Amino acid sequence: MKFFDPWIGSDYKTGIDGNTIFAVGAQHWCDPEYWHCDKTSPHECLEKCDKTCTVWNKKEYEKNEKCNAWVDEGNKTMPMCPLSLVDEKSKYHKYKCRNGKREDCLTNGFRFLHCETKIAVFDHIDNREKVKRSQVFVCIKDALTSLFGKSLDKSEYFDRIIFANYIQHYTHYRYGRLDSEELQLESQKDKEGFKNNLKKFDNGKPDIIIVLQEEMILKEVEDIVKDDYVHITEIDDPKIFYVLVRKSSQFYKENYRETIEGFIQKETKEINDKYEENSKTEVRRGIAILVFFIKELPPYKGISWKELTKKIVDSCSEKIKKLYYKNGEFKYDSIRYFKSKKAGKVGKPITDEEMKKIENKYIDYMKKK
Repeated sequence: MKFFDPWIGSDYKTGIDGNTIFAVGAQHWCDPEYWHCDKTSPHECLEKCDKTCTVWNKKEYEKNEKCNAWVDEGNKTMPMCPLSLVDEKSKYHKYKCRNGKREDCLTNGFRFLHCETKIAVFDHIDNREKVKRSQVFVCIKDALTSLFGKSLDKSEYFDRIIFANYIQHYTHYRYGRLDSEELQLESQKDKEGFKNNLKKFDNGKPDIIIVLQEEMILKEVEDIVKDDYVHITEIDDPKIFYVLVRKSSQFYKENYRETIEGFIQKETKEINDKYEENSKTEVRRGIAILVFFIKELPPYKGISWKELTKKIVDSCSEKIKKLYYKNGEFKYDSIRYFKSKKAGKVGKPITDEEMKKIENKYIDYMKKK
């Protein structure tokens, strides 16, 4: 079984700010009709034509007189693998291919199909990428800038990550779009390829997994890593990138949880500021809404209702604390009454609209962070 080699940055173990990162794209596509290739489907090319592709084998390329030219000027000379040709004295020397089969490539005039991911990234770094490929690399930069608040040169951030596509066969070209059927063709192989790439990291668990562009790929990845990772939807930029963070990572503990704490402080301040104009029931209701929302966030799902309510109340003013404390002891009145259809003394049940409102406030707060 053949897989596409991932791009492995020279400093991927260091990552960015100490966080190891795996960026996951969708697919390598091919249009056999454009290249006048006799293969009607590209799905088996990685397995069967790794060294004999019409496009990437010099002899086959030159024999195929209908094959489209590589450059607009009509040049029929197939470009050799840029990773094999890197000058040892150039600034890109660390990217030079040192695979034992390198001489075989140069002598026999072909490029391995399984090297396409690495070649595509290097072309991007060296400013000679194909336009249709560039969008995925822009998405990587957007994601890293959003996560770490710094703009790195593209060679710098590719030095610090591992990048690979999820699908492990060539797909039919559909103007850059992913056809859901492609995920069904070799689903087990795709999963194995993904897991193999995870093994490049210590313990097989990068701190952050960034899924680029495709929500269909996100669902596949989530299913594989669901026990160890949290999908941070508040950080996502849908159709651009999706972020999964390892629960035990320092990034999760220091950034995500810390940001939630900041949101709690912001909301309790708002409740404090409105204390004088609101009834005690409205104050309790505001705290209940906050408790219900925070309880659904991953870091707090395991905490008891009483413990979380106390945590939030303790962030409030002394006046509000008096509603919950008696003789120095926290008295817990079940927050869950506020969601009951028989809300009774606490007023009408909390509505979906109220929950949606606090969710939107939280998303806005996270984006500003």
